[in-house]
Amino acid sequence: MTSSPPLHCAVSRRPRAALAISAVALPLLLVTRQPAALAAAADLPDAEVPAAVDGGLSTSADAGAPDAESAPATAAPTAAPPVEATLGDWKAKARPGQVKPGAIYEVSLEGDGIKEIWARTKSLKIPFFRSANGRWFGYGAVPVETAAGPLEVRFEAVAEDGQHKTGTLSLQVLQTKVEEHTLTVSKKFTSPSGESVRRMKADNQAFSKVYAYAFGPPLFSANFIDPRAGAERNARYGEKRIFNGKLQSRHLGLDLDGNIGDPVYAANDGEVRMVRDCFASGNTVMLAHGAGIYTGYFHLSQFKVKEGQKVKRGELIGLLGVTGRVTGPHLHLAAKIDGVQMDPDSLLGFDFFP
Repeated sequence: MTSSPPLHCAVSRRPRAALAISAVALPLLLVTRQPAALAAAADLPDAEVPAAVDGGLSTSADAGAPDAESAPATAAPTAAPPVEATLGDWKAKARPGQVKPGAIYEVSLEGDGIKEIWARTKSLKIPFFRSANGRWFGYGAVPVETAAGPLEVRFEAVAEDGQHKTGTLSLQVLQTKVEEHTLTVSKKFTSPSGESVRRMKADNQAFSKVYAYAFGPPLFSANFIDPRAGAERNARYGEKRIFNGKLQSRHLGLDLDGNIGDPVYAANDGEVRMVRDCFASGNTVMLAHGAGIYTGYFHLSQFKVKEGQKVKRGELIGLLGVTGRVTGPHLHLAAKIDGVQMDPDSLLGFDFFP
């Protein structure tokens, strides 16, 4: 096992209709041909403003938190080999070499005398942190709308003597099939009132504060785990949502089945950045995990954490519910990195410590 980059760094089956029906999934979610009245909501996660938290719902017996040592991440297919490039006598690498829209990937730079490093794609700037073994790491994700083909990653680095070095490598974006689902919802969600629009705007501002978290090294030292291990996946990342006959959004999260009161656990170590009742995502918890990575847990019935609290991988953070813009009880899991809504399944299946 190689030394792990994030350690000691310097810097009841349910019908598919029981889904989140919001056009949001963390700020900056992609929405297409959406009514103007919902424009503000589209910038939120699958949820959004404090109201009373429903503490009166029945809860199931606590099955116990998953074993932090034995709880596996979501199974992932064998990753494609990494791609490499050179910046003078420095070695740049990106893995995996093949990715799908929404997928997370790692970029790294190894060599002596590196003072500063960053990487860019067409739409993203990737910050780096330095690990205990001297390698520099950063993480990015492929936007959902990215077409199949090469994705160029350009490295720019500064040496301790002031010399600038650059290099380029390309990931291969694979073509994916996009599913489409039709939902019938209350008109209050497709034609919200003025008060609802005000709530959504306030929620947008709250989410902006969440993502103002200063970049730093990972707060975790193990891979991410499923917050609802074994739960059926009712809706996956990238699906198109048609509300009342009109295409309004892409689903930029993962819906996990369950019953009201089922436990929801932290996918990894991190800090609680939001505990809020939002218009679309209902009772929402947002965690910051460092390295620019965030996870969101929407539609909860109860909160079990407070803002500013440090949490551990597998710690109980809330109970599954049916709050916000939904048609049935489930957990909407969202994941974001450096401004990109990523596929939570990709995050859960990624090996940060190969």
